[in-house]
Amino acid sequence: MSFFKVKNLKVKVGNFILDNISFELNKGQILAILGPSGSGKTLLLESIAGFHLPDKGELYLENKDISILPIEKREIGFMFQDYALFPHWNVKENILSSFKFSKGYKKININPEEIIKMLHIEDLLDRYPNNLSGGEKQRVALARSLITNPKMFLFDEPMSALDTRTRENLRDELLSILKKLSLSAIYVTHDHIEAFTLGDLVGIIKEGRLIQIGEKNQIFRKPNSIFVADFIGIENLFSATIKSVKRISPELYCIEAKHKQIVFEIISNEKLSANEEVFLSIRSEDISFLDESDERYNNLKNIITLEVIDIVQVDFFYKIFLSGDVHLKAITLKDSIKKHKINIGKKIKIYIDPEYIHIIKT
Repeated sequence: MSFFKVKNLKVKVGNFILDNISFELNKGQILAILGPSGSGKTLLLESIAGFHLPDKGELYLENKDISILPIEKREIGFMFQDYALFPHWNVKENILSSFKFSKGYKKININPEEIIKMLHIEDLLDRYPNNLSGGEKQRVALARSLITNPKMFLFDEPMSALDTRTRENLRDELLSILKKLSLSAIYVTHDHIEAFTLGDLVGIIKEGRLIQIGEKNQIFRKPNSIFVADFIGIENLFSATIKSVKRISPELYCIEAKHKQIVFEIISNEKLSANEEVFLSIRSEDISFLDESDERYNNLKNIITLEVIDIVQVDFFYKIFLSGDVHLKAITLKDSIKKHKINIGKKIKIYIDPEYIHIIKT
């Protein structure tokens, strides 16, 4: 039985409609909701928290219908983009203020000192919010919410205003705390890296509809639309025509798909027909560079010769821009560039594993 369940939720606010939202969470699971600005991410959280009552559908927490319960009786913690700390109270007073506003919650059985220590804010207790950094404010706001002992947590892009290094550190700490306390959570973000780092499940929302939800590896590898593929950072997307389909097991097919003059071999569980128009998606990190001296060379499919047109360093990686009958972007390390003598203007052979090419139906 699921820990938290949303069933056919519909909420209308002004001209915007959150429509037919359904999903389930198990105890301790984290769902990351990913979507562009104005897609309904915050409205979904506010509806779960109780700020908006549903026009249709139900919400269940531990098999209890909470759809029309007031906010203070839902036992759900909420962290906004704005940390909403009281400026005239110091850190300790802000944290303990939760006790004043948690009458509707179950008896509080989390030791505040344990939470303070877990979040490394022992030295901040006498300071006031105007003397805290963004990361410190985030820790204080999280501590204030945690000591109310909520059954579930909602996060509305709490790290969006932080610098990259602070955001990465706090993201790791937050994940560790949620897992240690076995807290279920829904985390809203527009950052696909953050979503795949924190979420056990990832959901993609667009124009008020949850268009794909599943385990993060499934979303990462098998987006169900061009929109999802593009939004989660897949840079290699192009059209193709199915040339042949051969069943190789009860659930798998060997598929040939043609893009311009290139025929790709693909291993997939998608049932397709010859001449069907599709899109192919390939993650940049799944493109390998190959030399003819490689002992695997004569046994591999999907070996393509392309020209290197640019090389751009991104953090510790290098993005290689490739051009020919297909335009691709590959990500590799400096050692690989040296090994294969990759430079601008050189024609180089690449290899793509048939299992790493994903077919998106149009």
